[in-house]
Amino acid sequence: MKKRIPLFILSSTLLLLASCAKGNDGKTNNTSNSVNTTTGTNSTNNSSPSANTSIITQEKELEDPKDASDYEEDIISSFQIITEDGSYNVIDNTYTITQAGTYILSGNLDDGNIVVDAADAKIELALSNAKITSTKFSPICVLDADSVDVKAASDTYNEIIDERDVVTTEEYDAAIYANCDLDLKGKGYLVVESNYNGVKSKDDLEIKNLTMKVKSKQNSLKGNDSVTIENGNLILISTDGDGIKTSNSSISSKGNQKGNIDIKGGLITIYAKDDGIDSSYNVNINEEIEALSMQIFTGKESEYSNGYDSTLNSHGISSENEIIYDSGTTIINAGTDGIHANRGTALENGESGVGNVTINNGYIEISVKDDGIHADYITTINGGDVNILTSNEGIEGANVIINDGEVAVYALDDGINASTSKEISSLVKVTGGIVDILVSSGDTDGIDSNGTYQQTGGIVVSKCPTNDNSGNMAALDVDNGVNVTGGTLILVGGLAQFNSNTINYMYFTQNQGQGGMMPPGGRFGQAAASSSQYSFTQGEYTLVFDDNNQIKFTLDRTYSNMLIASNNLVIGNQYKLISPSQTYTWTQSSKATQYGQ
Repeated sequence: MKKRIPLFILSSTLLLLASCAKGNDGKTNNTSNSVNTTTGTNSTNNSSPSANTSIITQEKELEDPKDASDYEEDIISSFQIITEDGSYNVIDNTYTITQAGTYILSGNLDDGNIVVDAADAKIELALSNAKITSTKFSPICVLDADSVDVKAASDTYNEIIDERDVVTTEEYDAAIYANCDLDLKGKGYLVVESNYNGVKSKDDLEIKNLTMKVKSKQNSLKGNDSVTIENGNLILISTDGDGIKTSNSSISSKGNQKGNIDIKGGLITIYAKDDGIDSSYNVNINEEIEALSMQIFTGKESEYSNGYDSTLNSHGISSENEIIYDSGTTIINAGTDGIHANRGTALENGESGVGNVTINNGYIEISVKDDGIHADYITTINGGDVNILTSNEGIEGANVIINDGEVAVYALDDGINASTSKEISSLVKVTGGIVDILVSSGDTDGIDSNGTYQQTGGIVVSKCPTNDNSGNMAALDVDNGVNVTGGTLILVGGLAQFNSNTINYMYFTQNQGQGGMMPPGGRFGQAAASSSQYSFTQGEYTLVFDDNNQIKFTLDRTYSNMLIASNNLVIGNQYKLISPSQTYTWTQSSKATQYGQ
């Protein structure tokens, strides 16, 4: 499946795009949710830019991994093992390797096994047009060794098929099973099929270069202590379990933390009924080996899921401690949360799970049934493009901190939510970047903090459809105050809470009280039909601070109210807002200026 995504080339200019924004009925429309600045420098901080720059947009294709099964060959030759430095014996179609060395496997081994039983030995199994099937035991099973490499020789096609109907123990419960460190590599093609786990190591599992397709009932790839993917072309299909999984979170005898899943590059597609990636400790995504292009489909979003089970998480990426995303391109279509970090899990290292999500760079696109990004503790975005196309709640954490990057959110409920925590004061904080939020109708908020909202820089546009005077809907809804000291905040539509502890701001509304604007500390924009004399129709808007400092944003429908707060608004200076139908011009006469007054 190839999917087209936007690629933004930024020349000291930021562009944020959330395509497929949705209307009141929740159906996809063609209006994009976008913010775009035209400045001479990065205007997402407190500085004033001084020159125009241009934006160039291109499209790139998210490339699918090669499908190993497309290279299928009919392997009918007799099975054989060739080794120059090893030793093995054969009993009843079971080949047992007993000595360190390199073993070249080729031909068809029908209902047989490769068993490695060589204490402290380093073994390489080189698959060269080999097909191994078994109805009684793991087709490849490592009972004892120091480490084993399974290598698909260049340009060869290989199959490992576990045809057992029932596996009664976790021992030997995979088509390729190892009691030691296991590396899968090579520039050939490998297909693994299993009625339980696909590939499993009780220690560390590492994959590099390989073109591999795994179809399993349970976990496609499992390394109890760790899983590392350096590169390759991987298609992982789990009809009932996880795509990639670790289960141990203890400390090794050498003092190393177990349980990490590290993805360093490659073309990867994951289909899983449960979680796409499920780590017992951290998930680290960083294309340090080569470019990473990853697609994840879970729960009902996976075409291979065996029925529906509401007890499963079906997260795209899940961790019992932390998720750290440094680079790469990832598209997630998940049955529940796109990215989810748990807090409070009792880890085997004696600690409790932290529950943090940190995004430093890269491109992430998320379409989910529940939360786009959920951290039980702190969600931090330091850079990159985060594009949440559809969600119930877009970004959630006890603290949500955005320092840089481009963040677009569409949510059926809250766009950004700082949830209640007994350990930390709830907070949404923006210090830089561009944030564009659109929420649907109902009891929804663009930004909802059960504590405070703080902004020292960046550009935030929050759009919430207007409602009646019940106050159910808000572009900004906080429990304990707003403190905006820098950047630009644009609130459009529903109830906004604001106070005088902010930079200068201007607001469009008619009434001053319930349903209108009541600065300081008041509300605006609840009554859609009659409370405001202004009608901000669908289309592109340009906020002009001066010729060299402009912000463009798009409205998906008609709104009746708007508030603009910015460190660029200086008392005594004139500004304008250009809409599709007219231009609003005003002089900032005071800290809180009402348009037309």
